[in-house]
Amino acid sequence: MNPIKIDSWTTCGVGDYMFALNRAHWLRRANIARYKDPVTINFHWYHGEDHLHHCEDPETIVERLDYTKNFYKNYRSIEVNHIFNSDDEKLKKERMRFHGIPNPDRHMYDNSWSFRLNSFLPEDRNKVVIWRPLFNAEEASEWKRVVENDMWDNCIDILRSMGYKVVELCYRTPIREVFYHINTCHFVLCYDGMWHYVAKNFMKPMIVTSRSTITKYHTPHAMMWHEMHNDKNLLEKLKSFHKPMDGQMFTPYQEMMKAAYDYKDYFWRSYKECRLIERS
Repeated sequence: MNPIKIDSWTTCGVGDYMFALNRAHWLRRANIARYKDPVTINFHWYHGEDHLHHCEDPETIVERLDYTKNFYKNYRSIEVNHIFNSDDEKLKKERMRFHGIPNPDRHMYDNSWSFRLNSFLPEDRNKVVIWRPLFNAEEASEWKRVVENDMWDNCIDILRSMGYKVVELCYRTPIREVFYHINTCHFVLCYDGMWHYVAKNFMKPMIVTSRSTITKYHTPHAMMWHEMHNDKNLLEKLKSFHKPMDGQMFTPYQEMMKAAYDYKDYFWRSYKECRLIERS
């Protein structure tokens, strides 16, 4: 049996390399009866090892990946290689290329994984982590900018009025701080991107300001507040976070917690059964 090898493109985003790592880990888990050796994943970087996306960045994207990979459950089962100054332009379109596994397309939805359980820290039930696209080096895609900056400010004020401690991250927050705050928070409120795979792998309840189906693909357990483009609906939903809204049996908070619990339960049952995660 040939060993599994994966080539993955890279960008300046943490979510892109975590997406690839998640797929590699689940692919090996689902095929563990056939593949005893570690899966090798080659990350193709289109720049040098010391490249900074912006001169004020606290660390390189390669340093972030090397820090992240050891948090993964069964991290020794994946061998990570870096290919710097790659000239594989075709891979930019393919995104991932699989070697040694038949029918790789059937694995395209297997992008869920978990960090090591012994890396999970005690939770502060009063801490909420948020991130918005305000401080990005480049402007986020339009579909990610469904909330204006002043509305993000209003969200923070409302959460604080409920007694929550709000920790705001940006893409320049050092990776160690990001992991600590997301690891110890109660839930996350964010736009689609940046640190969403970190929250996903820590199994954190999430509210994502998005109306795109892409969000459900990457964070299937997240609550998508479609009304976020409407200021009144956004504020009313957040103000009613701990009480049922008109005609609703459960509070938005309860719905968020249940979605996270159901995802966690389904993931671990799937993991124990060594089967591929199915999506409806």
